Amino acid sequence: MSRFQSSSKPFASFDSNSQSDMGIATFGRRLADPISRIRSVRALYIQHGLEPNYWCDLNSWTEPPTYETPRASPFFDPAEDWISIGEGAAIPAHHFAGTRQLYEALLAERLLVGEPLNIEEVITLAVNNQTAALAPFSAGAINALNAAYYRLPEAFTRKGAADFFQESQAFNAALGRYFCENCRGHPIQIAELAAGKRLSRWRHVVNSIPWGTKLAVILTDYCADALPSLEDWNQDGPVQLESSIVNLLAPDPLIAKFPKLDFMLATYAFDSIWRDEDSHYEKLGDRLFRSEYRLVVPDWHPHRSELLKHGLSWTSLSEADLSAICIEKRAVPTRLAGGDQQVLKQHFDLSNLSRAGYPGGLVKVVTQAFEECLKPTGCFVIADCGSYDHGSDGGVVTPELLSSGRVARYRPLDFLLAEQILQSRGFRVAVISVMDFVFSHLDQKELPERAIREMQGEDSGFVMLISRAC
Repeated sequence: MSRFQSSSKPFASFDSNSQSDMGIATFGRRLADPISRIRSVRALYIQHGLEPNYWCDLNSWTEPPTYETPRASPFFDPAEDWISIGEGAAIPAHHFAGTRQLYEALLAERLLVGEPLNIEEVITLAVNNQTAALAPFSAGAINALNAAYYRLPEAFTRKGAADFFQESQAFNAALGRYFCENCRGHPIQIAELAAGKRLSRWRHVVNSIPWGTKLAVILTDYCADALPSLEDWNQDGPVQLESSIVNLLAPDPLIAKFPKLDFMLATYAFDSIWRDEDSHYEKLGDRLFRSEYRLVVPDWHPHRSELLKHGLSWTSLSEADLSAICIEKRAVPTRLAGGDQQVLKQHFDLSNLSRAGYPGGLVKVVTQAFEECLKPTGCFVIADCGSYDHGSDGGVVTPELLSSGRVARYRPLDFLLAEQILQSRGFRVAVISVMDFVFSHLDQKELPERAIREMQGEDSGFVMLISRAC
């Protein structure tokens, strides 16, 4: 008989007022509180199964998710509702939500075989335990959270989005100058990806470009609700605006969408989506593992039954519901094709790290932009922020796993890897700090002190300028 043939045996068969033939201590009383019940199951399992060092903290939230109405059950301690395997060990990292069903399956299997389970057996049981999963493991599963989040009104409010690159007078004035200094078009043709509702950027650009310059700008985003109203925009001024839907989650988002462009612009865009080409990799010796993810509804979720029935298409879904969904992770042996494999290997060697995010989505969109949209002299401008540093992780404190509808998946070194991959494919790439970009195109005297102070607060941000190699 397979060791896992009976792994779904319910713990309910072990009555809390009885004692098993394995001599396990009784609960002493029936536990009505499901979270106390799970913790008791976990305590029993640790006592008779895995050694305690296989269970470790995983700070899965920057802070616990909150709800407007009190919940019947208390919050889990993140140390108690995650099983983390492989951290710092000779196997790749796996993280599983400690749901009641998983602890029951582990304990039942432990009692069945009569000895502690090994790591491979625990991983197999956890992967096969799909009771609370919204979908099977896949590399792109986490983007289902993003897609669901972007269907909510909160996604397109000031509260829901980062705003430095949209609002900064210094950055956007310099951006306007950059467009004019690097193009002789009339008008200069520009498309912005993931533009959002705000027009602050283009108001700053209007005030910075030389007299007589004309810019024709297409603002694009995920859906019509994300795009701004242009009713009050002066279309007779130096910057003419129009809008169009471009869904960056689509397989080929830029095909036949634009006239030939001088510039394509994206700020925050690639940190806010997770395309199928994006991956996390872990290197152990000569072996390479790709991370796959699974969305799990924890036992204490107030709308657990609704989510398990309807999934993320549930019509009453809220931001709080998304924030309480857990993201599990497993590692699968893999290989990368051709030149990208070599670039990733060099990246691991240079960074002295064992893990890396592979920004395949960014690379594909940029490559497609040059193939389909940009003129031969065109340029793709990407701006983002968050402790960017060529030589280190830059002190990034965001955990790799976040329970959030806004899943920030790109980290500073991922953009550095994107630079290396694009260069290996024949593009010219320059990555500079926001401060250097601004003062390359503006004199400090042109900016009010407030704008300079605001920019200094974002001195870890960067600008990536991509063009065809000559």
